[in-house]
Amino acid sequence: MKKCFLFLMLMFLFCAGCSMEDLGFEYSNGTGLNITQEKYDKLDYGDSYSFVKVILGGSCDNYYSSDNEDWYTCIDDKDSSKRIVLKFVNGKLESKSSSGLN
Repeated sequence: MKKCFLFLMLMFLFCAGCSMEDLGFEYSNGTGLNITQEKYDKLDYGDSYSFVKVILGGSCDNYYSSDNEDWYTCIDDKDSSKRIVLKFVNGKLESKSSSGLN
């Protein structure tokens, strides 16, 4: 039950756009990602995940996988409010969304 509550709280914070810095935590996920609007704009539908990693400069967290579908969350290493969510189908970028980019 505690794990479920924690998961729901984290999902609420993610959906609300609240960053860890807003809560007083220093944040670094160690991925080396520097998320910018320019990099997001370079992501094209049909790109492979390996090509996306080159554009973004690091790996994203895979939070869902099925036989032909993968979802990734890419969080800036220094500012957790900068995020990109990517959906790949059959290894190709099908959809993308962002938050916290200017």
